[in-house]
Amino acid sequence: MAKTKLVKFNIKNVKYAMPTTNGWGAVADLAYATAISLEADYDEQRIYGDGQVIGTLPDDKGLTGTLSVVGLNKDYEIACGRAMEIESGLADVETKKAIPHALYFEVDGLDDGVVKTYKTWLIGVITGKASESYTQTEADPTISGYDHALTVLGTNLKTAS
Repeated sequence: MAKTKLVKFNIKNVKYAMPTTNGWGAVADLAYATAISLEADYDEQRIYGDGQVIGTLPDDKGLTGTLSVVGLNKDYEIACGRAMEIESGLADVETKKAIPHALYFEVDGLDDGVVKTYKTWLIGVITGKASESYTQTEADPTISGYDHALTVLGTNLKTAS
């Protein structure tokens, strides 16, 4: 069997949609992303009998990770309940609840010499308040960034009916 040569790179077009009573709200731009990392939150418990493994109990809790962006999106922060507009600008709000929402992103890929765009929707995403980092500019300008912690809960699949 021939090996497939697939390389993915270049996150782009990050968007989000908030839940509504009728499904999902309008899809909106999130920010200029610089990176996304997703890690499976998965474990297995082995069941032993007669000195051997007789079964496993999977424990799949979804994904965790980080979304890194160049700047914060005011509308996104308000929709997630982490900020509110006040007369003199934008105020940080203490987060009291998580609002699961949908997150979309694209990555480019090189699949056996053909460039393709891979599109992904993550459903049931909870993002945390962004971590900020700033560094001193030395020889080259240093762009600061914001990192959102991600938890992807997913959603239960439903039958066609």
